[in-house]
Amino acid sequence: MATKTTGRDELLARAAAVIPNGVSSGSRAKFHEVIVRTEGAYVWNAEGKRYIDYLLAYGPIVVGHCDPRVNEAVARAVATCDLNWVGLAAVA
Repeated sequence: MATKTTGRDELLARAAAVIPNGVSSGSRAKFHEVIVRTEGAYVWNAEGKRYIDYLLAYGPIVVGHCDPRVNEAVARAVATCDLNWVGLAAVA
């Protein structure tokens, strides 16, 4: 009997095709959910279930996920191409 593939399963398979184990961080390797939305301390999976993100790794621990102040600052930096910290070097 064939099992129905969920949206989560399809998204995990797509991610695994381009990222080892389908995740970009070892801390998320055992969390078999696809997060499609974040806000503050919360994350939502592909089926719409909300979780509290107790890990809050890589920055969200400071201001939470999807903080409008951070989003605006990043948008301003990208718009002005003020991203010299990404590894640009002077041409000799």
